[in-house]
Amino acid sequence: MRLLFNGKSKGKAQTEVISALLIVGITVAAVSVAYLWGVPIIQKGQSTNQIQEAEVMMNLIEKSVSEVAQNGGQKSIVLNLQGPLEISEEDNMIKYTIISKKAGVARTEWVPLNEDDTFGIAGTDQNQSIPVYGSDKDAVIIARANVLEDTGFSVNYNLVLREVDDFNTREGRKTLIVATGNNKAAGGTVKMLIKRDSPVVSQKQSLLGSKLITTNILISLS
Repeated sequence: MRLLFNGKSKGKAQTEVISALLIVGITVAAVSVAYLWGVPIIQKGQSTNQIQEAEVMMNLIEKSVSEVAQNGGQKSIVLNLQGPLEISEEDNMIKYTIISKKAGVARTEWVPLNEDDTFGIAGTDQNQSIPVYGSDKDAVIIARANVLEDTGFSVNYNLVLREVDDFNTREGRKTLIVATGNNKAAGGTVKMLIKRDSPVVSQKQSLLGSKLITTNILISLS
């Protein structure tokens, strides 16, 4: 038996095929546009979360170090690192770096995150000023972003322990970092143990030329 198709049926079939191709084309185009717009937005959101997590972690370290320095004893905290962390005795600071698509902080100068100034901190515009005991923090978090060619930014965080001086007695106080055991971690989950030695009178003078009281904070990573 032979089936006969008239011109009207043939035209209808061609129209349906063309319509299907148009729908597929529009769908592919829409997905492509969504991908091109959506991926940068997702990456920006991820970078924002990454920066927020880094700042929260640095604030946790600062709070823990300051608490032990003031009250004594010891404290253990767990850190989820997104990049390398270093305990630097030479610079008397804790350094942390992440790679991010977003800068999050200034790219030209160090910016304080938990204080209004950078008095007495090397490498800053306020290096020559002396922080005041009782009103200025001795543990200051500063941050700066460096541009990378292909991967975005290297965002650097430093927890700096600086000398603070009493302008009435001219005495100074300074917390000194002492690394015990491992002083570097490449990333991942690490435990930081913080202890305190008894305060002692240093052989060095304060920035105001009087007695300087120092307290060693012992920090290890595992």
